[in-house]
Amino acid sequence: MTYGELKKRVLQLIFSYSIAGDEIELTYNNQEDYVKQIPGLLNSAQTYVYQVKKFQDCVALSHLDKQDYGTEEMFFLPDDCLKMKPGLIQPGIDEYGYPFKRYNRYRLFGGNRLLLPTGDAEKYNLLLEYERRGVPAPENAPDNYVLKNTDEVNEILPFYIAAFVVMYDDAFRYSALYNEFETRLQRLEPNPTYVELNAVDDLYGGFYNGWCI
Repeated sequence: MTYGELKKRVLQLIFSYSIAGDEIELTYNNQEDYVKQIPGLLNSAQTYVYQVKKFQDCVALSHLDKQDYGTEEMFFLPDDCLKMKPGLIQPGIDEYGYPFKRYNRYRLFGGNRLLLPTGDAEKYNLLLEYERRGVPAPENAPDNYVLKNTDEVNEILPFYIAAFVVMYDDAFRYSALYNEFETRLQRLEPNPTYVELNAVDDLYGGFYNGWCI
């Protein structure tokens, strides 16, 4: 969805897009005031959605910006990284036959950087798995600016924005729009859900003469 399409959806929801089929000019009543509220409310809506629904993403470390740091390499986490998942993914069959290993020879540095021994990222083809945050849209975004969300997320954003646009003018319409937003948000599935299985060497400890120790 483009920013222009989003803006059109918002104005349609608050019945401020057209009169008798003709598109309303910005100079008509509060039209321009409504339009100028949309960029800020869009970013608020994205922040809220990504805080409630934990969207996952994955990227190869080779695609991240990096710099040398003594005997280590410093990798900068992606701009949309809200929280990295522990353990980098190392593709390849482990000793139990699982299709990847977990690499833990790294240190999180400064909140948004990773330190690894030089060459390990390339040697092991390491992948970073993380929870995403919404990518803010520019305040002066052109109509052809493409929003950095999935179609499912973009479909619910206009309800949040429209609710807050009319909040002080029409409490009933605000409630209806916001409730619809929350209803759609609860139905939103951020990612396929799966159970990750890992082998456990010894769940209860070792055994000695038939006794668990």
